[in-house]
Amino acid sequence: MINVTEFTLRLMIGLGIGSLLSACATQPVTPFRIPNEVYSDSSQIAYLWTTGSRHQQSHMWDLPYLTDYATVTRIDGLNVPDDYTFETLMEPYATYLLAIPVGKHDVEILYKENTILCSQIFPVFFGCISALKSRRSLTFVAKPNKTYSPFAEALCSQDWFWIEDWGPYVPNSPTLRLVIDSDLSKPLVAGEAPSKTSCGQAK
Repeated sequence: MINVTEFTLRLMIGLGIGSLLSACATQPVTPFRIPNEVYSDSSQIAYLWTTGSRHQQSHMWDLPYLTDYATVTRIDGLNVPDDYTFETLMEPYATYLLAIPVGKHDVEILYKENTILCSQIFPVFFGCISALKSRRSLTFVAKPNKTYSPFAEALCSQDWFWIEDWGPYVPNSPTLRLVIDSDLSKPLVAGEAPSKTSCGQAK
């Protein structure tokens, strides 16, 4: 059972993260390697969230779920700034929106998985310990005014990587938010995702 002190600490941390997100959410979208003349033309711009997540349900010993994270670390061979990638062992708690040119892109995705130190068995106040699992590059075609997000998951003894189409970009919408979680309902534009059911039915 969580005592009053523990609950207060968690609440303070939650409010602190919420305040950070609120303060940064109204900032302009960060352009990634886009010339000024292109950035001013919305028909030449697409949008990519830097991090996505999947809740991985463990079927062994009824352990609580772990969370799988996918973070974009390189686009077309160019490094995404460290401030956006969360490549440390701590869990990513937010995702940033990058503006990218429309057209074909090669995206390198880092797959991270929360360890048992982040489960309901061992609650952690100041974030979770994550393990860096693997990387993969996916190629997709970004369309004008569309938003995309990367995802990864471990299932059926393999690592799955994919990019989803999250629909049209809404002007003045948040550019920083809590990490997006996939329920596998959005269209895939690159890679492969496991099915919603069992390993035997995975794609």
